[in-house]
Amino acid sequence: EICACLVGSEMCIRDRIYAMLDRDTAAAVVVNVGYSKGKTLGQIAVEKPDSLEWYVNQYNGPDNLLRAASKYLIDSALQKAG
Repeated sequence: EICACLVGSEMCIRDRIYAMLDRDTAAAVVVNVGYSKGKTLGQIAVEKPDSLEWYVNQYNGPDNLLRAASKYLIDSALQKAG
């Protein structure tokens, strides 16, 4: 599979991780930084869903799984709502 972006770029890595996720796997990802450290993304989605957008758009750390799983959960919620 060829990415539409530069090989090795952050976006390409996140997209590859995203493609391997399902809802349960994304929800089980544990946050390892900041205010929500130790919580799963599933817990955050229930308690403070706006934080998921922060992990997608503002988080600058090295955890591509955290970014991809956050985006997956947002997309899943939007798909259910629409």
